[in-house]
Amino acid sequence: MLTIYHARHKAIELQQKGRKDFRKLLPALASAQIDLHPHQIEAALFAWQAPFSEGVILADEEGLGKTISAGLVLLEAVIEDKKNLLVLCPQNLITYWKNELKNKFDIEDGITILSYQEAAKQAGILAETPWDLCVLDEAHLLASANLSDKGMAETIQKALKGRRKLLLTATPMQNSPLDLYYLIKLVDDKAFGGGAELFKKKYMENKALKAELAQRAQQLCQRTLKRHTLTMQLPKRDVKTILVSPSEAEIKLSKQMSLYFHREKMVAFPKIQEPYIRLTFWKLLASSTQALATSLEKIIKRIESDQAAEDEVKELLALVKMAEKIKSPARSEAFLKTLTEALVKLKQAGAPEKALIFSENKTTLAFLHALLKKNGYKVVLSAPDTVEEDIKKFKTKADILLSTDHLGKGLDISFCACVINYDVPWNVQKLEQRISRCHRYGQKHDVLVINFIDPTNRADKRLYTVLNKKLQKFDEVFGASETVLGELTTTLDTDLRTTDEIEKEFEKFTTEHKDEIDTAIATAESDLLAHFDETVVEKFKFYAEKIPEQIKAMEDDLWKLSKYAMGTSVVFDDEQRKIIIDRPPFKGLRLSRMSYRMGADVPRGERYTFSSPLAKAALYSLVEGDLLPGL
Repeated sequence: MLTIYHARHKAIELQQKGRKDFRKLLPALASAQIDLHPHQIEAALFAWQAPFSEGVILADEEGLGKTISAGLVLLEAVIEDKKNLLVLCPQNLITYWKNELKNKFDIEDGITILSYQEAAKQAGILAETPWDLCVLDEAHLLASANLSDKGMAETIQKALKGRRKLLLTATPMQNSPLDLYYLIKLVDDKAFGGGAELFKKKYMENKALKAELAQRAQQLCQRTLKRHTLTMQLPKRDVKTILVSPSEAEIKLSKQMSLYFHREKMVAFPKIQEPYIRLTFWKLLASSTQALATSLEKIIKRIESDQAAEDEVKELLALVKMAEKIKSPARSEAFLKTLTEALVKLKQAGAPEKALIFSENKTTLAFLHALLKKNGYKVVLSAPDTVEEDIKKFKTKADILLSTDHLGKGLDISFCACVINYDVPWNVQKLEQRISRCHRYGQKHDVLVINFIDPTNRADKRLYTVLNKKLQKFDEVFGASETVLGELTTTLDTDLRTTDEIEKEFEKFTTEHKDEIDTAIATAESDLLAHFDETVVEKFKFYAEKIPEQIKAMEDDLWKLSKYAMGTSVVFDDEQRKIIIDRPPFKGLRLSRMSYRMGADVPRGERYTFSSPLAKAALYSLVEGDLLPGL
């Protein structure tokens, strides 16, 4: 027979207070309506168990579900009745976070979600609030060596000083190891004593200490690579970099532009800026002649009133005229041909005939928008303030979504299986972010990635070299990510697999390599932050076998304790696990409905879980003992 003393003891046990192992997350796992993978559970546990007072960094590769891991941690905090929970993210991800928490974790309120800009404005309030946990999504935006808004970043850092933080980023290093220094400083400002200059001297100038840097970062960072997620079926990415040959007119324009930049004196630019400016204009030429002409016209307007610039203005006007005469740059012709071939290959593989196309330049995007519409495509040109609407239109009504990099952060566009980088950014992690909008968990098809590069263009040639060097640096610290540049080619010679072929290959892999996975994981341990205390396969078996059993046992206990706590004021249907409420069982408790059911297939809102207000009230009444059962 269940006595009040037994009930109280069991209720305390169910609340999981003080747990340090996987059982800590069982109530959250039981309440979440998601398919979980071992690396997500590992990441959540890493966040809970970390000994450092100001938190940790979850740096899983793009598209592996860092939001799921963070959601588990937040849900566990909600179940423990933590009242001060904060999520900071870019403005365009606020709705995404609200939807994820609502649809996957049944959390509709109790968590403050702000953009970084709004957080900076409310820094005073943030600093005064005793936050139990602060989740910072796309945290590299606050901790790069080359921040665009250092004032905002410093304001937020000061406001959250001393608060426990969970940082989420797939790109802990944007351009150099110094980015990692600033990121780790957010959660432990003593991790690398001596400041940025000492860090540079010790770890960036002394290659012999790369292993030490990786080891020290590992204490605060958890990172899983896509190639290590053996339990997650993630289709392949097929990356092709198409080499573009410029037309005769473009070659002449390039030569004339080179002559301009070799002038002895330029009014438009100081001599000291010439190397950087020259590279910038070759990058514009690589993007589109339209982008180049627009930028040259701005320069002309800036210097045309200066008498000393008369000859220079004439030279610039001649360049504009040459650029405007090139209506169809070679890159645009190669792009149209490749796009047609890509959509055919997608259709053959059973994938949606859609493409997500990126360019850094707005003039180039406007040119592509007109070009694609002229060729019969249904096109959405995305804007930063209409992201959700643009993605919805792309999914239901359009073939093409055009965007700058505002779509390159955090968003799920896995219904599309083709990413085209019309021009390639200097930042290799920005390139990975673009690709991972489509190549991510939830993608059902192989993802085709197409880059365009003109090997005769000075900026493109330099860019390709620089990107490879940056990839090498990232690999030295964090392990090799998936390719972003791929094979250099002039044709789209590739075959994408059908979903049936993908499924069969995955089943074949898991069957044939079941006994070999331990060895594969042991080899992968040499990559930073891809380690596990046990092998992935052992953990997968453990989670797959033990967690469902323990969740069922906990739900059985919750059911029994709820019956004991609520008594006759509530009708319990044991067969259907349904609760029908005649009158509120606890004073002051407001309920949104008068019936609940327990079970994984029960719709959100109706489901009775550990996070339900009614369940929390029942356990609280037994633990605190200030409410008698049934009253």
